[in-house]
Amino acid sequence: MIPQAAGNVNTWVEGRCSSPWNYVHLDTRGNFCYYELTFSPGDAGLAKRKRYEDHMLLAPGERVPGRQGTYVVDRVAGMGSFGAVYSARDPALPGRHVALKEFFAPRHPRERGSLDALFERERTVGDLASPHPLMPTFYEAFEADGHHYIAQEFIEGATLDLIILKRHPLPRAWTLKWAVSLCDALAFLHSRGVVHHDLKPANIRITPQGHLALLDFGAAQYFGKGHEHEKPIDLYGTEGYLPPELDGDGQWVADARTDIFAVGCILYEMIAGTAPDQESINQRSMYVTNSLMQQPNADLGMIRLINKALSYNTEYRYASANDFLLEMRQIAPPVLLVTKKHLRFGEVTRGQSVTPQHLSLYNAGGGQIRGEIKPRTAWVMVTPVAFHHNRQEVGVGVDTSRIAERGQVVSGRLEINTPDIHDEEGRIVSQGDRWFVECSVMVTPRPGVLVVAERPAPNSPPIALAGRRGQEATGVFHLRNDGDTSVEFTVDTVGAITATPSGGRVEPGQEATIEVQAPTAGLPAGVHETTLTVRPAAGPALTVPLSLHVQSPLAALKSVFGRREGRP
Repeated sequence: MIPQAAGNVNTWVEGRCSSPWNYVHLDTRGNFCYYELTFSPGDAGLAKRKRYEDHMLLAPGERVPGRQGTYVVDRVAGMGSFGAVYSARDPALPGRHVALKEFFAPRHPRERGSLDALFERERTVGDLASPHPLMPTFYEAFEADGHHYIAQEFIEGATLDLIILKRHPLPRAWTLKWAVSLCDALAFLHSRGVVHHDLKPANIRITPQGHLALLDFGAAQYFGKGHEHEKPIDLYGTEGYLPPELDGDGQWVADARTDIFAVGCILYEMIAGTAPDQESINQRSMYVTNSLMQQPNADLGMIRLINKALSYNTEYRYASANDFLLEMRQIAPPVLLVTKKHLRFGEVTRGQSVTPQHLSLYNAGGGQIRGEIKPRTAWVMVTPVAFHHNRQEVGVGVDTSRIAERGQVVSGRLEINTPDIHDEEGRIVSQGDRWFVECSVMVTPRPGVLVVAERPAPNSPPIALAGRRGQEATGVFHLRNDGDTSVEFTVDTVGAITATPSGGRVEPGQEATIEVQAPTAGLPAGVHETTLTVRPAAGPALTVPLSLHVQSPLAALKSVFGRREGRP
């Protein structure tokens, strides 16, 4: 029986079925709504879904199994035309905040091909964009319960459109810094054959540290290897940021200049507070940017760049984002970018040397950059601790001796910052940049390892017994556990030699004292050597050398009288 979805907007839906079902019903307002429910096969229970607008989406707390991890949904972070984005987390990596995008299933079998193509294109573009520090880190793409999913880094912060709305006019330093950052990210995309195709302030997020992040590759076009001559059938964008070079059917071939026009619109909006008048651009007006001159945060150099980016004729527009960036650097302050936001060292054994990982720092803006690198966690090791070049390689390592936790992922942090830039009167011209690089490692416990704790001298045997012939010689030695787990052991002796205790348990970092007794009756005077064997419950045995010095009665008397007379 197919469970029926009720009209209540807060209804939770769950059930069992042998195959997916799609169906429609009327909501409480009488609207004809489509819902899609995916049921687990057999007797397995269905993940709960909650009605969100016109779709049934995963409820908070539900788990989505991926190839590299299991993602736990916290909330719905956003909705688009083709899917929903959840704020999620991976319990295996406590510091990882995930943006999990779920693509809506097709409402008709004929739509399956276009959905698969959309998913594949967004997966490809997300993976290509991931290495750049101003775009989300790509984790994986997979299919579960009949849905396509993409897991990426969740970028905290506010979208640029909201910041413009609340903070206009934006400070000049903000505009220049974000303009440089956007062009650097765009140049990276274009160098990999990707056109974003939906650049707008709503798809740009500003992090709490003030960094720009470029999001949403749902409309991106890939013209890389094997796709150079493809002309997409369906292209999407946002009115007000689309270039004028479209044909009468609304179809056009996207290229780098498509994105450059949108960047010009975004920079215009950061200065003016509103997007430029598209009608004036379409009329080939040469005065599109005149209104910017009246803005308190106007920059003459920036206005010149914007005017060229918004050129109606594509031949006059910048041919590439890199050309745009090179001219912008002439008026921009230094902008620090860090090539990696996360360093995963994986599993290491305590005491084992860890291969350092490397990241690059570079100046995307103008001028000369300098700054310092500060580990914010005791076990994070870094070289160097300062930089003063526009490109710097940094090595980051791990000191496992400073990590007390065992068998769990431990997170640390590395801070990289640059100082504020002041003018001659001491006013801040540009605020410094601050980046945090998250580091994670899991230290696995070392098996218990027994060692002899101390020796009288470096080359002497661990146990040195001395006694007069006919009497019992005694001595002690200490066993220390240098591992991370407890060790049970027994002591094997030879002949009449005894050990007390003859066995026991040593906890990590602790010592056990073993007393050894050896009878000397029947032994000639002199030094006798033998060995004891310490056998752990697991692992190789430990051979402990023993030296027994037997003195004759006459030698013992001479020793006593010699000491009384003050002789050595």
